[in-house]
Amino acid sequence: MQNGGMGPQRCGPSPHRAHSKPSASAASHLATALQQQRYNELRIVTAPRFLGLLRKAVSPQVLRVVTAELNKDLVHEENRNLTARLFGDPASSERKGVMG
Repeated sequence: MQNGGMGPQRCGPSPHRAHSKPSASAASHLATALQQQRYNELRIVTAPRFLGLLRKAVSPQVLRVVTAELNKDLVHEENRNLTARLFGDPASSERKGVMG
């Protein structure tokens, strides 16, 4: 046994480590965009595992402007459905006379 009888060895990065680089990159991008005043409110939608890593990676300044989090993987969701989930249904608001 090559690993001293310790059982099978795994090859490649751990799942946690594999996501740490993208979360750090996203956190850096969000911090830069906030400094450039490209947003003043942030709603985060991402898979649960990545959301946890992103929370750990983002700066306190970015965390202060987070107004909503949705821990679901919605990568295949249509844009209009995402908009309705995050901002409400604009069509129903217009019918009710509510300005968006």
